[in-house]
Amino acid sequence: MFFQTKGKKERELTMKIKNKLQALFLVFVGFVGTTLLATDFYKVPAGSTATGTNPLATREYYASGYYPKTYTLTIGPEYFIGKYEVTKEVWDIVRDWGRANGYDDLPDGVGKANNHPVTYVNWYDCIKWCNARSEMENRTPCYTVGGNVYRVGEDDSVICDWTASGYRLPSQVEWEYAARGGLNDRRFPWGDTITHSDANYSSDISIPMMSARPAAIIRSTMT
Repeated sequence: MFFQTKGKKERELTMKIKNKLQALFLVFVGFVGTTLLATDFYKVPAGSTATGTNPLATREYYASGYYPKTYTLTIGPEYFIGKYEVTKEVWDIVRDWGRANGYDDLPDGVGKANNHPVTYVNWYDCIKWCNARSEMENRTPCYTVGGNVYRVGEDDSVICDWTASGYRLPSQVEWEYAARGGLNDRRFPWGDTITHSDANYSSDISIPMMSARPAAIIRSTMT
């Protein structure tokens, strides 16, 4: 019995050390910068604005609130948005840490490869994952329920603290501004046409539309 108890404690200690090393590695990589772990961030200055006209393709039409003819985007406080989607490898590192620290129901997710975007995770999963990564890096989590850090379950009463130093999903305006890549009056950040070397998509018209892709994560500050 003594040896069994000791073995259990040793396994728990090994897991704690592993989690800490993973967290330190992710923080270190985030500081150094790498595309493999998708931890690079782009700074969007406060007060940035973008105005323009959305182009129309075959069989398209304008729709208020969905695809308006003109747009005006204004950014409030500065923020940092991930240059890349969250990869399966980064998801797994944070997920493992989270499961060992109160985020009991973070899913495995799916990825074509470790350096491909994680998929098959829902909105609740993503914001809990953001909180887990925030805590893992000693940042203040953005999402709370009843004043407590949101860690488990699917709760529609979640509140986001937009000023917290942790990770969160971008707002619609923040995402659209970043997605346009500083290029106005165009369908894509690089122009009006697209090929499979630019993105994964399917279409039956001459100017294809991009398929849905996982949202990036952002944080309010770099400190």
